[in-house]
Amino acid sequence: PSRRWWAAAGVAVGLVGIAAFAWRANAPPPLALPVLRTSILPPPGASFGQLALSPDGRWLAFIATTRDQRTELWLRPLNSDEAKPLDGTLGASLPFWSPDSRSIAFYSGFKLKRVDLDNGQVLSICTVGNGRGGAWNQHGQIVISTNFRSGLSIVPATGGTPKFVTTRDET
Repeated sequence: PSRRWWAAAGVAVGLVGIAAFAWRANAPPPLALPVLRTSILPPPGASFGQLALSPDGRWLAFIATTRDQRTELWLRPLNSDEAKPLDGTLGASLPFWSPDSRSIAFYSGFKLKRVDLDNGQVLSICTVGNGRGGAWNQHGQIVISTNFRSGLSIVPATGGTPKFVTTRDET
């Protein structure tokens, strides 16, 4: 390339640098996010088990274990100090949320269940061996592991039979 080409390239790089500096200097300052400090204690006479924060950041679902080792699903709005147990959730473990933050799925008694926060109704979704957690997608399906030795399965959040979507490599 000729000297003119190099000079033009140098001018172009310089102009891009000046434009980037001018844009950055005139950009609005970043939004200051509020700081949240809170103390979350287990219910009296109980200890915390698993925790699950709702996707919208407004709720905390948690498992509370009593001294006699009974578990129950509790719900606490983060704008309140008061948590309450959810009816029909004795024996609950491994809670996780629906994408819209309106339902919580959990395992209890070899079943995957869900509780709808609007009406408190508990629905049995499917039978599982020993559930290992799950994830609820935007299409109303839940991906679960039904036991230690299986692959992942998918089941409608409204209930049904889990169908394998992966298999475990035995090698």
